[in-house]
Amino acid sequence: MYENHTHISELLHKATFLYQKDKVNKEESRLRGEEFNVYRTCGINHYENLHSAILAEWLNPLGTHGQKDLFLSLFLNHAVPDYVGCFDSAHANVATEYSTKEGRLDILISDDLHAIIIENKIYSGDQNAQLKRYEAFAQKAFGVNGFRILYLTLDGSDASEQSGEKVKYAPISYKRTIIDWLDDCVRAIYNKPFLRESLIQYKNLIKQLTGQDMDKSVENDLVAEMLRFPEGVAAIMKAYPAWEKSILEKSLFIPLRKYAEERGLGFVIDDRFWTKNTWGSFSFVIEENLSIMFQYEKQGRNSFYYGIVDKRTNKREKNALPCLEGGNDEWRYGWHYFDMYRNWTIDVIAEIAQDNGIFVKYICDAVEQMMSEMRDNSIID
Repeated sequence: MYENHTHISELLHKATFLYQKDKVNKEESRLRGEEFNVYRTCGINHYENLHSAILAEWLNPLGTHGQKDLFLSLFLNHAVPDYVGCFDSAHANVATEYSTKEGRLDILISDDLHAIIIENKIYSGDQNAQLKRYEAFAQKAFGVNGFRILYLTLDGSDASEQSGEKVKYAPISYKRTIIDWLDDCVRAIYNKPFLRESLIQYKNLIKQLTGQDMDKSVENDLVAEMLRFPEGVAAIMKAYPAWEKSILEKSLFIPLRKYAEERGLGFVIDDRFWTKNTWGSFSFVIEENLSIMFQYEKQGRNSFYYGIVDKRTNKREKNALPCLEGGNDEWRYGWHYFDMYRNWTIDVIAEIAQDNGIFVKYICDAVEQMMSEMRDNSIID
């Protein structure tokens, strides 16, 4: 037992050293200009329509890249290999935000006889019966067997049941499908430096979004240490849920409870939050049936947003507040996706523990702004 404790301590010490080494490597890379990323600078990170536009441009045989259907052909190999023989990539048309009676398709690739529909979901949730509606459109336009629907997410997750039940679609991911495809594209144009570097920058952005931006040599060293102490790794993995809960309680929820108490608000954490099931949340309760809720859409605490839940009998008409957008029967005054820590990866949990209260301030500032606008709009006194 003592020996195992020693191994765990040694592994944690080595992992911390390598984590710090990765941070130093990133800083040195930044100083050399290697961290510059025009996509990130333009704020593309979380906006699905911009990612759709970028992907569509690379996939378009008539795109400004001038490589005809090279990139589209490589994409077919990764995303729909069974379509390679029958889809005419050389004469394909590519459109974004393609409007139909059943809704707007993020990306539509068609050779007139066949179609590939890509529904691009980075953080937003599914609309009502979304894939069902898209399937209905495709069946009318291209026949029962004349299309493929691809559901693109960061990690390759499935569509919600209400959207994709009984729909024949293929989940693909930025984490594997897109990065593997981009790697092939880079290799195919190794002698065209401008295009090559543009693809590499986009791939680096995707790696950051999917939590794969650790320096490869550091990652290899860390894996080597983990292989030395498999029992220590197993013990750490078993303790991870308790560690994560302790981190969030100490770094986030204790200060938020204190803030709520000072402002005369209640503070509630939904049970689903700790199980990481969809729609987990924590809320600041203003009064009975009126609260400010911070909720995530996707399992694993992904795609966080916030808004006001008003279930009072005298609730006002639907009207989004200035700091929010959207609005429906449940979120009458709108919602807003997180501007930071939208997906709570392991790295994010570690950052919350070390950010000196920056995220707590972000949450409290959002609450203050919503309450101020609620008073301005006579939602509360």
